[in-house]
Amino acid sequence: MSPDQDWDVTASGRIEHVTDRENFPELFLAALRREAKISLIKFNRPRWPYTTTVVIRVTASTKKRAEEQARELLLPVLLEAAKETGVEGPFGWTLRAGAELAGDVIS
Repeated sequence: MSPDQDWDVTASGRIEHVTDRENFPELFLAALRREAKISLIKFNRPRWPYTTTVVIRVTASTKKRAEEQARELLLPVLLEAAKETGVEGPFGWTLRAGAELAGDVIS
């Protein structure tokens, strides 16, 4: 087993049918900051339709595990922010994650 290392994970999340496009970025950022397990490195304002990119730092033994861990941490936060905006009815979401060793992420 590989020793744990710090990974910077760039994640792009998308929520469909967000009704409050003005407030969604702030709600998402606030939800990220409330989550004690998330170490937020970078937050990019959403590109529409609804895609927001964040970089968080996680500690994991492999790149694959870092990406899985990031998705496990971010999905509930992304969905919480979407629900706070007043999404009407069922909504779709996507969440992609790509990890690099900490410090290797280029903005």
